[in-house]
Amino acid sequence: MITVYHAISSTIETQISLKDLLINLPAHFRERALRYQFSQDAYNFVLGRLMIKKALGALGLPEKLLNEIVYNKEGKPLLKEMSFSISHSKDLVACAFAPTGQIGLDVEYPRKIARAHFRHCFNDREWSSIQGDTSMHTFYQFWTQKEAILKANGAGLGQLLNIDIKDATTAYFYNSDVSTESVWNLNTFEIGGSSAYACLCTDLATDFVLENLNDVDALLDTK
Repeated sequence: MITVYHAISSTIETQISLKDLLINLPAHFRERALRYQFSQDAYNFVLGRLMIKKALGALGLPEKLLNEIVYNKEGKPLLKEMSFSISHSKDLVACAFAPTGQIGLDVEYPRKIARAHFRHCFNDREWSSIQGDTSMHTFYQFWTQKEAILKANGAGLGQLLNIDIKDATTAYFYNSDVSTESVWNLNTFEIGGSSAYACLCTDLATDFVLENLNDVDALLDTK
């Protein structure tokens, strides 16, 4: 079973200072968090790492594994002991995790964009669907699906056109880094009644549970 934690960083900010929140993380995370210029970015980063810490506890793994997170060439954080994916948009932070498999999570609040600038990110069939929708719904649905697939594979944006989304629940991805094709399960969902688009991509069954961590005590509880 996959679990998706989520929280609103601005809500957490009203409950606890960044300084007090950072006490719950190793020193190297504290140093990185304090380098952010804006408080929302710092809170988003810290919440993501606290969610990983909570996920470790939920799986019965030692929190010292926080110090063993490594990053691939695309900046994806990785642990050998569990699969996880973090995403944030504005003040929404989410983390999906499971003991096995590969997971990719993307959340995006819609915003005004010149979508013609993104033509190169979609194949002809996808772009036709996007152009046929006067709203931005189809755009963001495809975008979060593609981002989630890339995150699950630890791949960069240069491989967007290697993704073939067959339908709302299935996609194929040709990873040019390792010359392999794979099939991925997709699940598009809402988070806490927000207007954000969210997509979970996995090579496992897509059953998952959502857990709201907007209460700081729930966020910090690792039992």
